Amino acid sequence: PQAQKQGIEVRVNPPPERLPMMNVDRLRLEQVLLNLLVNAMEAMPDGGVIEILVSHDEEAVSKSIVIEVMDSGPGVPDDLQSRIFDPYFTTKSEGTGMGLALCDKIVRQHNGSLDFHRTAHGSVFDITLPIQ
Repeated sequence: PQAQKQGIEVRVNPPPERLPMMNVDRLRLEQVLLNLLVNAMEAMPDGGVIEILVSHDEEAVSKSIVIEVMDSGPGVPDDLQSRIFDPYFTTKSEGTGMGLALCDKIVRQHNGSLDFHRTAHGSVFDITLPIQ
């Protein structure tokens, strides 16, 4: 409902094939995704697009599932990008600055990685989780 109020379109693009079962803490990964979605919405107060892509590569040596959360917001300024996963770092007037730090910790506890990059169209957060 909040995304609709802000004029944000949320697109979810699951892979065409069924994903393998994974041994993960569903609630904690849900917390990661929710935090990334809330951050994306806050980056686009005047509307935009959030896209979630899920991919799986069976052929790769290290088999993994990648979840990409992309937004069409302005992106994180270049001078702040190296600090976004630091505990207590925030660019917001409210909040603790722990959101992305906790997301990174949760993903690492699942032997995965959380990466960030900016594109010409906004920000992209990649969650890579190994298939065990």
